[in-house]
Amino acid sequence: MLKTIATLAVGLPLVALATALAASRLYQGLAIGQISTRISGLDTGYARLISFDSDPIQFTLALIAAALVVAFGLFVFAGVMAKGWRWFSRRQ
Repeated sequence: MLKTIATLAVGLPLVALATALAASRLYQGLAIGQISTRISGLDTGYARLISFDSDPIQFTLALIAAALVVAFGLFVFAGVMAKGWRWFSRRQ
C-alpha cells in the first residue's frame, strides 16, 4: 500500500508535468507551425525554432515525439482513474 501511495505521490505529478509540456509543444507545432528545440553541441546547448519549411524531418519527429508523450500521459491517467473507480466501487 505504501509503495502505491509513493508511486502516485511522486510518479503522477512527474507524468502530469511531462504530459503538459508535451501538449504545449504539440499545440505550438500545430497552431503556430514552429517548435522550439534544444540542440546540444560539444560546448553548450542552444535553443532554436524550427518549422516544417526549415527542417521537415526534425519538425515531424518532434511532433511525433510530443504526440507519443501526450498519449502515454493520457494512458497513465486513464489507468489511475480506472483503478480509483474500481476501488470506490468495491467500497460501497
